[in-house]
Amino acid sequence: MKNDGSERLREITDDKVLEYELQKSEESIIHMPRSMVLSFFQCISEGDVEGTKAILQSVGNPSTFANATFATSPLKQLEYTAILSISMTARAAMDGGLDPYKAYELNDLYLCQISSTTKPEDYLSILQTALLRFATEVRRVQKEAPDSYHVRRCKNYVAQHINQHITVETLAQELKLTPNYLSHLFVNQTGVRLKTYILQARIQAAESMLRFSAYPIDYIASFLCFNSQSYFGKRFKEFTGLTPLEYRNKYQST
Repeated sequence: MKNDGSERLREITDDKVLEYELQKSEESIIHMPRSMVLSFFQCISEGDVEGTKAILQSVGNPSTFANATFATSPLKQLEYTAILSISMTARAAMDGGLDPYKAYELNDLYLCQISSTTKPEDYLSILQTALLRFATEVRRVQKEAPDSYHVRRCKNYVAQHINQHITVETLAQELKLTPNYLSHLFVNQTGVRLKTYILQARIQAAESMLRFSAYPIDYIASFLCFNSQSYFGKRFKEFTGLTPLEYRNKYQST
């Protein structure tokens, strides 16, 4: 039978897992304690720059945050570890209130730096710089007035869960506030009711999908959690003055 490389794609069996564990044991490779990993990402999400520095100093090499074996080449192993660690840190920073767009931009820029080098010392330098930068950015955001911080967290949550069912109660629970207080806070800070903001965010996402994708309109309506295509069309026209089809025809033809 011809070997087309599919052997590598077979299911990872229990004996393969055991073999891997024994290999790591023989090589004296020990995963970083889960408690330390959680403490690190908590420092990032809380904007605790000093705590982040302390953990980095205690572990010595930041690449140990993900010391599982991803590649047979040591250099590739270090590259993959740096990529994974930075991406996980970006997520922790978003949980701490950093604007998702800012977090993704930083994430992409650091990954571009990684892709442009093959030096181990560069990988480690980029990784450490990225981790401290994310912690610093979260601290900057959290130094804002408490009200602004909660509103920013609220907007970030909506952006990250735009294709999920979101209610004021969901957001209040996420921010550990009462629904009434959050609604009052949001409208005072933005001049827009929170329910209206969520709807606006969905309409904006729909505009992008209509302009830059070929997804059917009924799929877009369902994806963005509108109850029906007709309801989606009605609310979309209220905000844009056009039906979804008119909007797509206008902007995809330009």
